[in-house]
Amino acid sequence: MFRLTSLATALLSLFMLSAPASAYEAITGPLGLLAYDKAKAYDGYTLFTPHTKVSSWIVDKIQDPGSRKTYLIDMEGNIVHTWKHDHPAFYAELLPNGNLLRAEKIAGSPVNFGGWYGLLREYAWDGKVVWEYKVSNPRQIAHHGFDRLPNGNTLITEGSDGRVFEVTKDHELVWEFISPYWGQKLPMNMVYRAYRVPYEWVPQLGKQEETPIERIDVNAFRMPGAAALGDRDSEIAIEGCAPYEGDNALCVASVDDPEDQ
Repeated sequence: MFRLTSLATALLSLFMLSAPASAYEAITGPLGLLAYDKAKAYDGYTLFTPHTKVSSWIVDKIQDPGSRKTYLIDMEGNIVHTWKHDHPAFYAELLPNGNLLRAEKIAGSPVNFGGWYGLLREYAWDGKVVWEYKVSNPRQIAHHGFDRLPNGNTLITEGSDGRVFEVTKDHELVWEFISPYWGQKLPMNMVYRAYRVPYEWVPQLGKQEETPIERIDVNAFRMPGAAALGDRDSEIAIEGCAPYEGDNALCVASVDDPEDQ
């Protein structure tokens, strides 16, 4: 057994990207269509975006790496359409009108691992960008999930902070939820993916009667019975609320406190 150095791994990755399919198959096995039972398979098109993972300096030297394309193939594995993009991808979904909704990785993200993307773009069939929404700043990053809803809105998962929200075509925020469920051993409330499903998909419950609320101002929101905003000299217990403990006690102190310097 031996371990490849980082340089050796990078060179091998570059070779794999530039080598013909026959050379690659000699190492990994056959590629392309391996099975198709026409009588039992569900016919249609298959959409996929290669998720190549190579060193950034290699990507910079490749004119058109695989992750900058999205492919639509038929049941025989033939490419019937290709979209080309400016940014590497996480994944994409095809919309009922033939447009493509694609999560793209952009520079400057506070997160650079896992399923982060930061930029959500909708492409027409001819590759023209017809809509986009960016969630990438020092405190927020779109992570893993998105879903175009039947009314044209988009559900987006900013999962690192447990946030799921819905925006309109005009970028208006119309629904927002932050998961209150925190891990015990790992203090985080990350949400991997979230989906909006119609009431009809859950016949066991039926349609719910729900009441809208005004958007909460998180900078001024206080639980009923809580101390006044900025009051750190008192401690109030609120029934039904669990206190923060240990390393999570950031809600009662800030970095600008003299005692924390």
